[in-house]
Amino acid sequence: MRALITAGLSAFAILASGALADEPAAMAPVGAWTVETIGDAGVLDQTEPSLIIQADGRVNGSSGCNRYSGTATLADDEMGFGALATTRMACAGAVMEQERAFLSALESVTGWREAADGRLVLLGADGKSLMVLVRGTNA
Repeated sequence: MRALITAGLSAFAILASGALADEPAAMAPVGAWTVETIGDAGVLDQTEPSLIIQADGRVNGSSGCNRYSGTATLADDEMGFGALATTRMACAGAVMEQERAFLSALESVTGWREAADGRLVLLGADGKSLMVLVRGTNA
């Protein structure tokens, strides 16, 4: 029993010291995000578009009116989304316009960066911001 405890403590000490540098770092964009802006526009009140990125590349969330799911590819600062499946509920005109802008922006994403304040910025091929998201639990 004492040997097992000693081995466990040794493993903890190695992990805590960062000696296992070969372990992959967690990808910054993995997690739940709430959309703050799409292009230059803020999102409509009470729509809360969201994006959940899982470590295995699966994505899902709310487009503001409908739910969606699909896959993403992540590599360093590159990101792209595959075909997304969405539900097909109808919402008010402005909400549907925002949803189209959101889904169109996701289709155009080619990269990402983390802003100094921790926001996730999704980038287009020209390097310009397509969407800004904040970590959230409402996704």
